Amino acid sequence: MDFDPYSPGYAGHVNDALAFSGTEQELYLRAKAEQIARLAREQLGSVRNPALLDVGCGVGLIHAMLRERYPGLVGVDVAAGALREARRREPGGRFVRYGGQGLPFDRGAFDLTYAVNVLHHVAPAAWPAFAAELARVTRAGGLVVVFEHNPWNPLTRIVVNRCEFDEHAVLLGHGKLRALLAESGLRECDHRHILFFPWAGSLWAALERALGWLPLGAQHLVAARKHESGTPG
Repeated sequence: MDFDPYSPGYAGHVNDALAFSGTEQELYLRAKAEQIARLAREQLGSVRNPALLDVGCGVGLIHAMLRERYPGLVGVDVAAGALREARRREPGGRFVRYGGQGLPFDRGAFDLTYAVNVLHHVAPAAWPAFAAELARVTRAGGLVVVFEHNPWNPLTRIVVNRCEFDEHAVLLGHGKLRALLAESGLRECDHRHILFFPWAGSLWAALERALGWLPLGAQHLVAARKHESGTPG
């Protein structure tokens, strides 16, 4: 779909959909940024200044939370208007437009490639090709991380139904996402459900970590490593 009409007020649209919960989008974005940083630390600990790719970066909201820690972060999106807004928000960031097919980067260009709530906007028939592109631009031994809405969470369903730009979204469950990355030749190293509570704080963070196995979080993630040889393993 065309996201450009929503780009200038993107955060406002999402916050309107979240209004019933008493929270705003920043809480959820920051939680996902911290998950990305955790995975980079745990899985790429020996890599100094890892290069990260934010696929479907939109207006750059998560990008803004990670760029200081990862100067090699690049955002890529199909929406020209969203990228203009991202550059306005983050004038020092690097944002690239592409046509929605092959990503405009060399094979193995990034240490960690992630997509945050992008796949449900991709036609299901194109999911395998999308996952294969995430794997292609990730180096051997690098990491692919995908976040998605949890279709089994009723509050998530409410938010999706309230968002105009989610009108045609096709949500995919945790098992499907895990299988999709495995079929792309990636070896899973982490998977969990997240965002059980709409509150920040160390107590809630500890409970989140303990409940990651429970398929009731608002969203879920799968992290998978590319085979060291660069071929499916």
